[in-house]
Parts: sequence; structure tokens; C-alpha cells
Amino acid sequence: MKLSGLEAIPMAYLLIAPGKTAAWVGDAKPFPRDKPKLVLMYALAAELLGFKLVYLEGGSGAEGGGVPAETISMVSQYADIPVITGGGFNDAVSVVRAVEAGASIVVQGTYVENSVQKDGGAGLAKIIEALKKAGSKRV
Repeated sequence: MKLSGLEAIPMAYLLIAPGKTAAWVGDAKPFPRDKPKLVLMYALAAELLGFKLVYLEGGSGAEGGGVPAETISMVSQYADIPVITGGGFNDAVSVVRAVEAGASIVVQGTYVENSVQKDGGAGLAKIIEALKKAGSKRV
């Protein structure tokens, strides 16, 4: 990074249960899904330490609609840094829910890897259309 001249942007990475492969590989202990205040405390600590972003990670391919909306909402309401979330956002409903809860960015890595080739991007097009509607309400 230093030799490339690219700017390093410090980002807090908070893993929310179940955490899936990320938890296993990193031998991490994910935050419980039912403890949004605990996640908020860590996000605020990260902000005070100078982090510029906070990533709320549900784990690649996680089921259950991603990080709980209550957690996203609480962190985005009190932290003054952008909230990114990913892991388990596999349809338009879950992605819109995350945006409405306050996420600045919703990552859909596994969904894109697994679905775009199968359906020619039709599912992703539905998500993008739903996001345009939801996003326009936030502007």
C-alpha cells in the first residue's frame, strides 16, 4: 500500500453471528445477533479511534436476511461514520431493509457469485430497482 501511493482507509470490521466462514477462518467470536447495543459500543469506539467506516458482517453466504435491521439502525443513528453491511442479503427485501435501516453500502458478494450467471442478472436487476426506490427516500 505504501509503495502504491493508495490511501489506506481504516475500517472497523464487526462480525455478527453466525459469521459463517469468516468466523471459522479467523477463529473469531461473532457478536450475538440479539445484542445491538454491544455492536454499537464497538462501532463508537472504532469511530473515536479514528476509523472512517464500520463494516457489519453477517458472514459470506449467511442465511436469515443479513445483519439485523435493529443493529444497522442503532449503529447508523449514533455513529458519524458510514455503515457498510454484508452477508446474507440475498433478495430485494433484505437489501432494502438494510438501506432503510441506515446502511450506506450493502455488499452482495456471494449472492452475485451464485445468482447472476444462473438467472442472467434478473434477480440483481430487481434488487437494483428496489434500491433506487428506497435510496431516493433517503436523499
